[in-house]
Amino acid sequence: HINGEKTWTVPNKITNLLFHETFDSLKDSVWNHEVKIPLTPDYEFCVYHNDQHSSIYVENGLLKIKPLILENLYGDNATTYGKLILSGCTSKISAECERKGKSFHILPPILSARLSTKNTFSFQYGKIEIRAKFPNGDWLYPEMWLQPKYDYYGPNYSSGCVILGLSRGNENLISTDGKIYDSRTLDFGLRVGTTKNLTNHIVSQTLENGPRWTKDFHTYTTIWDSSGFQFFVDGKEFGKLTPQENGWMYGNNFNKMAPFDQQFYITLGLGVGGIRVFPDGTTSSGNV
Repeated sequence: HINGEKTWTVPNKITNLLFHETFDSLKDSVWNHEVKIPLTPDYEFCVYHNDQHSSIYVENGLLKIKPLILENLYGDNATTYGKLILSGCTSKISAECERKGKSFHILPPILSARLSTKNTFSFQYGKIEIRAKFPNGDWLYPEMWLQPKYDYYGPNYSSGCVILGLSRGNENLISTDGKIYDSRTLDFGLRVGTTKNLTNHIVSQTLENGPRWTKDFHTYTTIWDSSGFQFFVDGKEFGKLTPQENGWMYGNNFNKMAPFDQQFYITLGLGVGGIRVFPDGTTSSGNV
């Protein structure tokens, strides 16, 4: 749920409730399904789809997203030689709506799902709480974001993205310098910049010997106001991010909170692979 509180508060203090979702059903009047083969800026290794195979559904008050293997649905070699034409594609880019597999440019092997409130609900400054259990499995991760309603500062991450909690589903994912990126690590943060000059502002904690972030439900809270961001897990402060004097966009002509001074909407989904969430050089149980 979201409230309009504009100062740092304890996470359970609600002043003006703007949006509340219990997922007793999947309301098309609230949630827009994203349908596309993702390219820039993240090049995820999945197709976001709203199909008859029930990759996304509501059950007992829970929104569930189940990734499906493309070839299990469409046959062997479908990723290599098949042709995918997405009915109801939500992208304006033709290459994200239709693709033919080739040996060197296969179709994404996984079907997944992503929802947003882009056309129904957005807000500027407030507190958002999401109770979620993260996906468990190699190269899987939750997509819990705030994204800009308008490309006021430019396309993609030029207008910013807020990460409302993220843990990668890999059991063991280590970088060449020994940093842990798997389900022992939880991130909150921001992405801002162009594809060639992207900056991640991340607050991160790793439980080297503790329970995995993918094992249980947790409540992930972000408080966003005109001075920065504060993050909580299960009511306990996790960290905060505030802009430097030259702002998030480093010496721009806007105010220092830009691009996080505009209306943002909610995105919920399940991502697979991609070039942003999984750094180059990481190995998963010994495999690159």
